[in-house]
Amino acid sequence: MRSAISVGERLAVTLRFLASGDSYRSLSYLFRIPRQTISEIIPECCEAIYKLLKRDYMEVPSSEECWNQISEDFKNKWNCPNAIGALDGKHVVIVAPPHSGKTPQRDNMSNESKEIREEFKEYFVSSEGEVSWQYRYY
Repeated sequence: MRSAISVGERLAVTLRFLASGDSYRSLSYLFRIPRQTISEIIPECCEAIYKLLKRDYMEVPSSEECWNQISEDFKNKWNCPNAIGALDGKHVVIVAPPHSGKTPQRDNMSNESKEIREEFKEYFVSSEGEVSWQYRYY
């Protein structure tokens, strides 16, 4: 009979997945746990983490004033108005629709991307000039 996977190892697999975004296959080689088991461990562990921490760290604001205060704090800290937060950790690849054409300027940036960039340029320009990461993912 196989021994049970310890709570510590379950947490290690989950934290590794959340921190690195590794595939279940690579985690299975790293921890010597079958992919099918990892596909059960990670959601279970994430749900347990959420249930434990949601009251202290993931509380949803209950009033309009709370939402407005969060928006104001985010604006003051990050100079990004009309936002209440940001997500990080994953890069989303945006693929142009077929036959949409392509422009040779600025690393083949689409017309829509140029329009969005120009429309929101004021939010990404500091008193010293443009922010260095502004063009990295276009």
